[in-house]
Amino acid sequence: IGITESPVKIMGWLGLEGSFRKKAVSVGEVFMPDKNLNIRRRIRPSSELFCIHRAKLIDVLKEKLPANNIHLSMELKDVQVSDIGTKLIFDGDGVETNGCVVAADGIQSVVRRKLLPDISVRYINQVVWRGISPVRLPKPFDSGYLEIWDEGLRFLAIPISEGHTFWLGVERAVPGGQDNPSTLIDGLLERFRNFHPALLELI
Repeated sequence: IGITESPVKIMGWLGLEGSFRKKAVSVGEVFMPDKNLNIRRRIRPSSELFCIHRAKLIDVLKEKLPANNIHLSMELKDVQVSDIGTKLIFDGDGVETNGCVVAADGIQSVVRRKLLPDISVRYINQVVWRGISPVRLPKPFDSGYLEIWDEGLRFLAIPISEGHTFWLGVERAVPGGQDNPSTLIDGLLERFRNFHPALLELI
């Protein structure tokens, strides 16, 4: 997850900034090279940028929460709104009623389907592959965010920890496609075969 300056300030107000900085990776520059890593554009952000693994960010955010206020493995089944609050009904007959509910349950959001049933998921005609590899890109890309648009493909990479890089490949595609797990990596290497070997090593 990419984090900009404003959320870091909020974490400071909550007493979480120190823990966040220990777990996150600072992103020094933004690079926009071609497929062979020849730099087309190089941007130095005017404010701090960070990248952090989602699980590590959750660990930071829950530091100030009492353990008995965190409930895992609860599948939301229904949402009912009334004058006394919002009732959340979970699988297994669990029920919670609150005056304020923050919905962050993803693209298949149960909350959105219940409260805004006319809003449908919008497909953007792209397929995205992503992964985390125990590889760092060569300098100067090893400490920055990299984004490539070439041959009708997109490739992004950013350091996520001391020895690991998060990468993402994008291609235009129609809905309903499905990869074969046994040939997935070979297929990606074929798609991006003309890209720099350091990028292929991430895949």
